[in-house]
Amino acid sequence: LDDPHNLCRRYEPPLSICFTCKGKQHLEDKRYYYYCDTCDLEFHRGCHLFLCEIKHPFHLIHPLTLTSILPESDPDSEIHDLPIKWGDSSSVSDDGVYVPSLDYDGSEFDHMVKCNFCRKHLQREEDDDMICYHCSTCNFSIHVTCAMIRPPLTIENLKTHDHTLTLFPRQIPLPCDACGFSLEVPLDHVYSCLLCNYLVHRTCIYLPRVIKITRHPHRLSFTSSIVPSRQLSCGLCRKTVDVNYGSYTCNKGCHYALHSRCATNKRVWDGKDLEGVPEEKEEILEPFSWIDEETIQHFSHDHHHLKLRQNGGSSHENKFCKACTLPMTVSDRFYSCTECEFVLHETCASLPRKLYHPVHKHPLTLFHPFSSNPHELEREYYKYGFFKCYGCCRSCCGFMYKCSEESCGFQLDARCASLPDPLIHDCHPRDHPLFFNFTKGTCMGFESVVCNQSEYLECIQCKSFLSLNCATLPCVAHYKHDKHPLTLCYGEEETSDLLKYWCEICEEKLDATEWFYTCDSCCVTLHVTCLLGKEVYYLKPNHIINMYDEYNAEIRSNNGNTRPSVLFKRQEKLGEKVTCKQAGGTIVMDANATSTLHKMGVSATNDSFKYIWFQGHESEVKGIYTGSAFLESYASGDNVGLVLASTSFYPEQGGQIFDTGIIEGSFGTFNVCNVKIFGGFVLHIGSLSTETGEVSVGDKVTCKVDYERRKLIAPNHTCTHMLNFALKEVLGDHIDQKGSIVLPEKLRFDFSHAKRIKGLRAVFGEVYPDPVRVVAIGRRVEDLLADPENDEWSSLSSEFCGGTHITNTREAKAFALLSEEGIQKGIRRIIAVTTDCAFDALNTASLLEKEVDDASKAVGSALEKGTDASQVSTALDLAASFASMKLN
Repeated sequence: LDDPHNLCRRYEPPLSICFTCKGKQHLEDKRYYYYCDTCDLEFHRGCHLFLCEIKHPFHLIHPLTLTSILPESDPDSEIHDLPIKWGDSSSVSDDGVYVPSLDYDGSEFDHMVKCNFCRKHLQREEDDDMICYHCSTCNFSIHVTCAMIRPPLTIENLKTHDHTLTLFPRQIPLPCDACGFSLEVPLDHVYSCLLCNYLVHRTCIYLPRVIKITRHPHRLSFTSSIVPSRQLSCGLCRKTVDVNYGSYTCNKGCHYALHSRCATNKRVWDGKDLEGVPEEKEEILEPFSWIDEETIQHFSHDHHHLKLRQNGGSSHENKFCKACTLPMTVSDRFYSCTECEFVLHETCASLPRKLYHPVHKHPLTLFHPFSSNPHELEREYYKYGFFKCYGCCRSCCGFMYKCSEESCGFQLDARCASLPDPLIHDCHPRDHPLFFNFTKGTCMGFESVVCNQSEYLECIQCKSFLSLNCATLPCVAHYKHDKHPLTLCYGEEETSDLLKYWCEICEEKLDATEWFYTCDSCCVTLHVTCLLGKEVYYLKPNHIINMYDEYNAEIRSNNGNTRPSVLFKRQEKLGEKVTCKQAGGTIVMDANATSTLHKMGVSATNDSFKYIWFQGHESEVKGIYTGSAFLESYASGDNVGLVLASTSFYPEQGGQIFDTGIIEGSFGTFNVCNVKIFGGFVLHIGSLSTETGEVSVGDKVTCKVDYERRKLIAPNHTCTHMLNFALKEVLGDHIDQKGSIVLPEKLRFDFSHAKRIKGLRAVFGEVYPDPVRVVAIGRRVEDLLADPENDEWSSLSSEFCGGTHITNTREAKAFALLSEEGIQKGIRRIIAVTTDCAFDALNTASLLEKEVDDASKAVGSALEKGTDASQVSTALDLAASFASMKLN
């Protein structure tokens, strides 16, 4: 205020009239108002900040008076109050001033009073009070907030325009000559040059003249117009660049351009105007140096040489790339250290040490977790053992691209940093490239909790989006029950005859129109989340991470696939080892491990004793394996794998689940929870049952299989053979087995009509011994071998099989189908049970059949008192009963 007197707060008596806005009412939610004791003046809280009358650049001809707008229903409305709505009719005064007519009768009008600068309504809500500055002569009104913005009347910037630019006091629906966007932009002013017919935003006057962005290798210069030699699309939004307005183009003559606003987007431009700054030649740092044609020295592993490994062989097994953390596959070319376990994909070894990526405005520098002089981000990586990728929002522990600016914490993992712009992805038509546009939408990949947090790629042609979380999913993965690699399927077209798909892991329905993993050879299908986890982590096995500054956790591969997984035991304190595993299935022997056993003089395990039932088997410990190294002795603690000279345990293979049991010795009892076979060596995985014993190489042991459990498995396996034969007899000799799983509680059998079968059938996925073992049902094997050309044998079930079976089909007691349905196009699945489970299914089916029969005979009130037909139908779907007895 101009008055130098002090204002004091007053609560009582109520405010009589505000000296500034002339309002009489005390404002709601205002506990006090201001009072000048010298002048006896009262002010609303807030009105004391505004002058009663001002001169403003937007309206220089007359002063503007602070005015209050009150609701039109207010009976105390005075001459100082503007009407809420203008009438339709208008007139022109004698002096030529346009005067809209005012009407106070409360009727509806078409035009609300608007601010003459920002063009927004002066009153936010119908019943709200609003103060503004108003000229009653010209009917000019402006928000008090807009009035506080007092732009200069003229601006002179010869870099932008040769003449002085004058403030244009109104926002008009015309394009800005510098950026092409509308001049009706809130909180921005318009300046004009009448000599040149030039209109521009105030912010566009100060556009940088020369810039450098990460989306283009050369500098870009601002130009007021482009010579229309060819049509150009913007490098960010991909829309056509209008040659009539200002834009940024390449200094080197490349056909590259961006809209002015796109080029100066805060996510694209680093804020530096490079006009007059000399362009320095950038030093290129090579990621490696050549030693010879197949050997390199990589900067991340400079103490050893890396040698190129070609396709084929077993050198890729259980190896993970240090850069992207993905496993090596048989088709990969990779570099392997000649002296340690360090490996890199060939493409990862060539990752540039300095990267300009469109997802970030600053250059990115490649960092590896073995650096001797870590940056602040790198020290955090060292501390916790992993980092968060800002592209896909996953936790990673491979190579990291970090921002070169000290004050910026942006980081990308190697997979996101390797995505080009544009990207041609297999999930989308090849003529529809995907761009980094900083836009978002519904991801066309699989649903994930991190999709909404990650960056997106956009297809300009069809306005579809793909998150980096989905764009970086591995195209190839592995599943423990399938010897073939699984490929990522991006959904199938929805048709009326699309059969139901089933996930091999969760055994629930799979929507074939969404992304899933599949094996074309075995017709296996899996949910992406079932195979990789709900949140996909790119963490290497045997890697230690720190959680919450209190707990350490070790990464171990999970049971389902080759992706690492981790579980946390929070009762362990920092510094103590936390082993994360699932049912002992995490210990895997690679080619190096089996080679070590051979070098130690250990022969392949003799597992022929697995066919001998109900007796202990004497053997000797030949090796103790932790998953990464061999030990001479082992006490209680984490699970380990014992390699024996011979065994009576059946290792998981051919669809049959492993045996469980115990191994006894002088050390006590070793509980076997899983059995696997690698290169002929049977690995008994488990742990000691006490903390006092210690098992050592050379110890004499006794194998004791849980034969009660095997007695449930064997009939299911034998009945799988019978089912295979029965299907051949009923459907024809052309059916093909597509997979089976034999468990203690049930059997599952998948089959198709894909191939023609002649003669003896063999089960895929199983290694047969030499000599091969034949399982025949109906005649003794000796009879078949005595006369192998006898046509009678084609009417018998006879298969190559290394599994455990019953000696007579009467031991199966009973056989019951639980379900039979399609799981893929041309593939069907049968689930069945044997022994006591089959009897339970038969009894349940009989009871339900009786209930259905009773319900069908009931009428009237008896039907209401009897069993509800809908309940019977539901019970049929849930009960384990014959598939043929289910209601349709």
